[in-house]
Amino acid sequence: MNEEKKLKNWFAGTQAAIRRHVLVNGVIDEELVGNVAYWLFKLEKESKESEKGFEPITLMLSTTGGSVDDTYYLQDFIQTLNCPVDGLVIDKARSMGVDLLQMCRKRMMFPNSTLFCHYTRRTYPMIFRGEVGERELKVLANSLQADHARRIELYCSRAKKTAEEIGFLLSDGEDYHDTITAKRALEYGLIDEIIPPFKWFPQPKETEQKPQ
Repeated sequence: MNEEKKLKNWFAGTQAAIRRHVLVNGVIDEELVGNVAYWLFKLEKESKESEKGFEPITLMLSTTGGSVDDTYYLQDFIQTLNCPVDGLVIDKARSMGVDLLQMCRKRMMFPNSTLFCHYTRRTYPMIFRGEVGERELKVLANSLQADHARRIELYCSRAKKTAEEIGFLLSDGEDYHDTITAKRALEYGLIDEIIPPFKWFPQPKETEQKPQ
């Protein structure tokens, strides 16, 4: 593991231990998902149920996206936890980062953070056997259709939009590189709340001045 990844893992662990926040920073791949799952599991085991239920864990998102499969593996893991998992976009959430945000119970953004959505993209390892036939193309098409249907279902259920409306959202990102502001995301139903930084990180109270 290189020094940069060591630093990211250390920072994620520090945040998790102190504030029940888990940093999701960089490309969503098998290693990052494994690290996030570890801290979610650790915090889950340290949680105690109260009258209000289990204390939530917050994923702090700053990601350009990544693997479709790894992102949806994390969704399954989140569903096994007793602790609710919230999502807060602290910078940007692009591609699979937006999907991950939709998997969270409460979806939040800072005022200047952004989202970017687009159609499903995949890189397939292919072995060329002399020609690419109808069978190979059908397998690839079926896989992409399954990915697309899974994503559309997620977006529709969270944003309360039709499949056609979500299709337009993905199309605008794909064709026009449309970046979605926090305000637009709230209006569209992609998030539940915009969090001002001063609310999330309270400022110290002013000390009272003693009279001279």
